[in-house]
Amino acid sequence: MKLEIRSISDRGLKRQQNQDAVLVYQNNKHDFAFCLVADGMGGHSNGGKASGEIVAELRAWLPGLLLGDYSEAGAMLQAIQKKMLEINSFIWQAWNQEQICGSTCVILFLLGEAFGIFSVGDSRIYRCRRFGYDLLTKDDVWENQSSVRQLYNLDELKNHPNYGKLVHAVGCDEELIYSSQTGMLRRGDVFALCSDGIYKFCDERFLQQKLSACRKQPLESAQKAIVGEVYRRGALDNLSLILVRYG
Repeated sequence: MKLEIRSISDRGLKRQQNQDAVLVYQNNKHDFAFCLVADGMGGHSNGGKASGEIVAELRAWLPGLLLGDYSEAGAMLQAIQKKMLEINSFIWQAWNQEQICGSTCVILFLLGEAFGIFSVGDSRIYRCRRFGYDLLTKDDVWENQSSVRQLYNLDELKNHPNYGKLVHAVGCDEELIYSSQTGMLRRGDVFALCSDGIYKFCDERFLQQKLSACRKQPLESAQKAIVGEVYRRGALDNLSLILVRYG
């Protein structure tokens, strides 16, 4: 597997601590790569503890995986889902009895010529493929619930006090609600995993242009440009970004 990965996580200009966490793991022998961005819930107790726990547990778990037993992306995705359920249960029981403690989480893994995605919360995964640019995850926020969209028009949604509020996160509820999918890779695919501290401070067209350029230009150039734009706009939140290029 020919793969290039660049990652960064920073507290930004306004926050006193970084509640984001990132993880990159590769096993070249089995053509396996694993990337994660977790964003601890700002404004709640121990958001950084939740994101840190996710990364610590997965960092300890991944090297012990018998990757030879996972010939298909679906089987690997099931293993990740099971592990995330365990992590959710621990955070819920340990730190959510008298407070709110949770984190968003997006995971991308590449296994041979396939990929898989696991998503909770409003961190995101984008993919650039040839001339296409797609958001592969859906934000778990109040206004994206089908029951809510039936009650309000677009203007009412944007002006509602619940607009943008998370409805799902790792550790916040006893039951973990998540999204997942698998697919096949194509040479030249570029993926970007990021916290909302990135995409909320980048114009969508700017982000698309920089990610699309990754197909032919060094990932470092796009990373510097994107992070630079976030800082130009004030970097009001923690920011985390992982760029992945396949083939």
